[in-house]
Amino acid sequence: MTDQKNTVENTADDFARLKAAAEGGDVNAMEKLADRYLYGDGTDPNPEAAELWLTKLDGYWGEKLRQTGETEAGDSQRAVLGKLTLALCNRKRYEAARETNKKQRYIVKLMRAHEDTDDVRRKLGYVYIQAALVSEIEKKPAEEIPWLKKALDVFLPLYQKHKTKYWMTDVNTAYQYLKDACTELGNKEEAIDWQEKSIAIRMEMDAAKMSKSERISLAADCHSCAFACSKAGRQKDAIRYYEKTVELREGILAENGGSTALRKNLSGSCHNLAGLYRKKKQWEPAEIYYRRAIELWEALFAEDATEAAKKSLAYSYHFLGIVLHSEERFEDAEQAFQKAIGLREDLYFRMGVNSVCADLSATYRRASLNSCSAKQFGEARNRLEKSLELRTLICEEEKTDSAQEDVEQIYRDFADLCVAEGNDAEAQEWMEKISQK
Repeated sequence: MTDQKNTVENTADDFARLKAAAEGGDVNAMEKLADRYLYGDGTDPNPEAAELWLTKLDGYWGEKLRQTGETEAGDSQRAVLGKLTLALCNRKRYEAARETNKKQRYIVKLMRAHEDTDDVRRKLGYVYIQAALVSEIEKKPAEEIPWLKKALDVFLPLYQKHKTKYWMTDVNTAYQYLKDACTELGNKEEAIDWQEKSIAIRMEMDAAKMSKSERISLAADCHSCAFACSKAGRQKDAIRYYEKTVELREGILAENGGSTALRKNLSGSCHNLAGLYRKKKQWEPAEIYYRRAIELWEALFAEDATEAAKKSLAYSYHFLGIVLHSEERFEDAEQAFQKAIGLREDLYFRMGVNSVCADLSATYRRASLNSCSAKQFGEARNRLEKSLELRTLICEEEKTDSAQEDVEQIYRDFADLCVAEGNDAEAQEWMEKISQK
């Protein structure tokens, strides 16, 4: 065999020549051919053939390492073994993959004995990462975690020493895999902890030096972490991460104009953040973020009037109406509810599905409560009747306790409306309907 460079082009048309060169002992061609088989480049993926050629390369570089002791030969063998591990996983030969990974660790230890540099230590960390990936592919997340922590034990001291993005990326990789493994295991709190560590270490870097793609990725993780914190009842942390998400996405939008996807994501973050403030009865920031979500969705809807955009816009108007009603700004709330009703009526007439029916009923009900507070009792009754009609339709189809409870709530609203009108007898009739159910 020879490791001299050749001029075989990496195209499908030259596959036969590449294979012939590999069979002739050209190491460079062997490596390219193994990659073709492994990744399906210019030919169908063939993990068995990839394993064959990678095994030959392992033998070549292993012999060269024994003869010369060169770090370069060891590194080449380590790289080949990494690909061989993947090929074995593709063939579901997991025990063989683990043995190959074990051999990688041995090679790196030999390299460290010869030259114990930070770069060689880093490679050991990634060998540990690959050991975890074997368990991930085999769907054994509990076995991933010890290997990922070993990788972290390698990466963290290197990052603390250098404090640069290059070394930080390694630590973040381990954090992300740990988060995924814990999520797979159902360890939600631990998954959040690893995701928070991932976010924190990236935020140590100067945001001005981050690329656009890095800030988009960080914003997506902040949004995901905020959502997870909210589900776990950690509302304060959820607000903090949503605010960071909005800050990052607004910055990207201001600098680059922003894609449709970015603006949709930003509007979603604003809506969710507004919702958290609404639940805390912090009306001012809730209004600010709902209005920002509406502004973004209005622009998107003007460009492409999709049903998804209409649904999202209706949600923001609906909840903005609730916020304004809570502040006793009944005229402003009325405007928001009218917008939500218009959008949801159109969706209902187009789609007619129960989820849209329920949304429209909810907006009629909330708008009715606002009209009642403004002492517009006739409008309140009209809207409540529409809400009840829709809820009754759902109840007849679904026949669930939840659907029945929604109907009973509207009965209570009717009773409250009658009391506000001074009609106690009718109020009693509505309450009796509940007892009859």
